Amino acid sequence: MNSIQHSIVTLIIVTYNSEDEIIDCLESIFKNKIPCIVYVVDNASSDHTVAMLREYSEKEPRVKVILNSENKGLAYANNQPIPFIESKYTLILNPDILLRENTLELMVEAMENDPSIGMLGPLCVFADGERHLSAHSYYNVFTILTWRLIPHTLMRFLSDKFSNYNRREVLFVSGACYIIPSALYKELKGYDPALFLTVADVADIGVRVKEKKYKVIYHPDVVITHFSNAKIKTDVDSSEKLRIQFWGLTGDLYFIRKHKGQFQASFLKSILMGSSFLRAIIYSAVSLFSSRGEFKGKAELYYNLTKSLRAYPEKNNA
Repeated sequence: MNSIQHSIVTLIIVTYNSEDEIIDCLESIFKNKIPCIVYVVDNASSDHTVAMLREYSEKEPRVKVILNSENKGLAYANNQPIPFIESKYTLILNPDILLRENTLELMVEAMENDPSIGMLGPLCVFADGERHLSAHSYYNVFTILTWRLIPHTLMRFLSDKFSNYNRREVLFVSGACYIIPSALYKELKGYDPALFLTVADVADIGVRVKEKKYKVIYHPDVVITHFSNAKIKTDVDSSEKLRIQFWGLTGDLYFIRKHKGQFQASFLKSILMGSSFLRAIIYSAVSLFSSRGEFKGKAELYYNLTKSLRAYPEKNNA
């Protein structure tokens, strides 16, 4: 009980069908010596995640579980523990992460040594130790179009291979793992809940941290293992793929409109719509000469995505 009352770090983990990874993640956290408490917010998992969390929290009082009856989005869920945070620092963590035994110590030490730091993230590596993109210096229309129009596998390869892996000040770090002063996280009111699931949610945090005159630091001397980018999900149905695409694209539109203005957002929307419609036409044409149903499915996905983007409101909610 004493370690809970005097926790230095509060960790927030959002789970959604995370039965294959959450226990290993929690075990890696508690190998660290820094006093901490962990809030796990589950977004209506349909697998065994909830049962596993209940069982684990019964034997580990430092784990507090919040169960949502519906998937309210990553941003919303990351905000739910805010009223309960009493620690000096808050650490946002994905469930597909393994911390090393000194991860929390090194991150807290860096924050303590420089009070001007408002957000700090580590180097992410795959299970084999290969480094991958962990920080971003820019997030604008050009950045978004580059990632959305060029094949993702190519962009991921180029970004992982040629990223700057030196310690430096950036716009934002990976949303998979970062530490922020709890007072600042509360002042920002956490994430913008309009950003359901997208890179733009943590980019928005980074921008707002810098607006408060704090630094955002990429700290590659701290290393974590992040499995997500190495996974290839083959069991996602077409409706789920459509939702994921829609959340990503509309998150980008929302971010640009919020931070860059209506003109850039309208330009971005027109390009994204045109790209989706062109892909729908191409896949439709290919499906006429192929017996593989996946091309017809992709054509339908991009056609529906085009319609969804067209219906997306021109102005952000106040």
